[in-house]
Amino acid sequence: LPPLVTRYGVHEAEVMVGHFGAPTRLAYTALGDGVNLAARLEPLCKQYGVLALVSEVVAERAKGSFLFRRVDRVAVKGKTRGIDVYELIAGAGDEHPRKELARRYERAFAAYLDRRFAEAESIFAELAKDDRASEVLRDRCRQLAETPPADGWTGVHVASSK
Repeated sequence: LPPLVTRYGVHEAEVMVGHFGAPTRLAYTALGDGVNLAARLEPLCKQYGVLALVSEVVAERAKGSFLFRRVDRVAVKGKTRGIDVYELIAGAGDEHPRKELARRYERAFAAYLDRRFAEAESIFAELAKDDRASEVLRDRCRQLAETPPADGWTGVHVASSK
């Protein structure tokens, strides 16, 4: 059988957990904005070609224990404020072949945020043959170089799907 691939969206927040609904139709579930954010991160994994995306809250709290790559700045479906999202790569002390790719990607992402789209596109293009996230950002840089964003642009990509 082919290997099973599971993707994860991880966020940390206070939420409500319990039985909700009418007395004849209760459902045990979790509710809250944090649940929604984690649920929106999971499908973004497929778009960027990664197995796990975490919010900036999680990446900040776990940075001493894990290696992350900042993938994008996204406003998930239903939100207007963007957050940085990170790919979970490995344990902090683990050797991993994607460490160098992550370093170069983040250099390109910094150029992207600084509106140096040609420079960012060049780096993302080098990485795109082995990395779906680089392909996505390369294409976005091409579009932004042709049609520059308005003043006040913060690098936020508005995700159009759940």
